[in-house]
Amino acid sequence: MVRPLVSVIIPAYNRPRKTQRAIESVSEQTYSPIELVVVDDGSQPPLRDELSLPESKFKNIVFKEHQKNQGGNIARNTGIENTSGEYIAFLDSDDEWDPEKIETQIQKLITNEAYVSYTGVQQLDSGGKINAIKKATQSGHLLDELLNGNLIGTFSSVVVRAETVDQAGKPDPDMPCWQDWEWYLRLAAEGLQFDAVEDPLTIRHNESGDIKISRSYTPKRNEAYPVIRSRIEDLASTPEQKKVGLAYLDFHLGYAALANKHYSEARQLFISAAKKHPKEKLFFVYLFCAGPHYPAVRLFKRYMFRIIKTA
Repeated sequence: MVRPLVSVIIPAYNRPRKTQRAIESVSEQTYSPIELVVVDDGSQPPLRDELSLPESKFKNIVFKEHQKNQGGNIARNTGIENTSGEYIAFLDSDDEWDPEKIETQIQKLITNEAYVSYTGVQQLDSGGKINAIKKATQSGHLLDELLNGNLIGTFSSVVVRAETVDQAGKPDPDMPCWQDWEWYLRLAAEGLQFDAVEDPLTIRHNESGDIKISRSYTPKRNEAYPVIRSRIEDLASTPEQKKVGLAYLDFHLGYAALANKHYSEARQLFISAAKKHPKEKLFFVYLFCAGPHYPAVRLFKRYMFRIIKTA
């Protein structure tokens, strides 16, 4: 049986050592054939001379360069336009994969006749210690679940059939953050089957000193929030589903405000979420945590996770 070609897209901006780590994690996959597509999104100096691309490990290597930095989704879309695989996988340049990730996902996609696969994710700190593990547990047509939040998670965990791009369109180049969530909503709106791989085969590095756009509050509030709100209002099938979805949207924006120390706005958003959907206790828990004591609460949560994991 001829195995399908998987095109792996790595959008990269500066950080040559981390990009090299991502490339090596692709080269160590147990699956083949793989096409590697690296998009240098305006790095200074350019990444081409900074990276080692092991040609023998891949069926094909494509390297594209932007003259200036244009953002993650534009880089991903450049990658999509230069793929030739039956399946497309995404890997952010500061993340990496377990060696069996693509093998596991392709086997399940074929067996289950699904269109989108995502894995569990483990989060590592700067010392390589696990901060958290998020398992992937829900499969099927996930529109109802995605209206309440991004249960899929990072682009780095996702593999899709290439034809899904023709159906749902490419990731939105104008989204400054929540880029993945907005795209998954469109995939789900097409009725596409999602398949969960529970194991945390995607590895994210949350290293101190890195400021990711996904953690920035102002672009979420001013630009991404109205887009996601519009998606929820358009896709919800009942008034109650819309109200609950908007409650969770307020909660997610409130979490971004809390993480960026906008405590007053965080409290207002958690209160708004609770008014819309008072049955969700999580909203009240975070309302209680919405203050200068939150960083200590987060550190304690990570400490307890490690204690439980090693017990």
